[in-house]
Amino acid sequence: MTAAPCHITSPSYSLDFVINSPLALKSSNFTSDDALFDFLDRKIFELLPQFARFLSARPHSHREIIKYLSTKLGQKYRFLASPDSFWPDWLNHLTQAGLIESDAKFVEFWLASRSNKTPRSLYGIKYELTQKGIDPKLIDQVINKMQAEGRYDELDALKLLYKRYKNKPLLKFKQAAYRHGFQKTTLERLLKTTSS
Repeated sequence: MTAAPCHITSPSYSLDFVINSPLALKSSNFTSDDALFDFLDRKIFELLPQFARFLSARPHSHREIIKYLSTKLGQKYRFLASPDSFWPDWLNHLTQAGLIESDAKFVEFWLASRSNKTPRSLYGIKYELTQKGIDPKLIDQVINKMQAEGRYDELDALKLLYKRYKNKPLLKFKQAAYRHGFQKTTLERLLKTTSS
């Protein structure tokens, strides 16, 4: 039996590999990507309570969702354990269906969170987002858009940190600011506005 052409790009985890592999499921014959996505939908439905708890805690990047699902499902179905297999295609399928948010929405959430709750510099935020699998170009686009709309300002994030250290020695505040990734120029701008 030959497999239908597949648009999944990873050569080691193509649809042909899934069907003909010794690791493949014996009871399932995936003849198309739709059949594979239907299989994934059924398996995710079995994990739905756990998956819903995972998603409801906070928004997640696509890479975090892939890691979670490949870990959970990869224990039983080894061909699903590779995060580089067909998960990105399947996540695009879920994003288009409106079931999960895009990475751009995740970046917006992360910026809002970091500017309101736990202040970080732009450098620190970019580092955290790249660790979560977000494309650096997408990060820059979203940050520029939010700054143009006035929804993010690095100085505001530093002011929030300053409020927490207001009654402590200035040296402690400076150390905390550097620890959170703020640069000396931003710190000096804030100190000029607070001293006057």
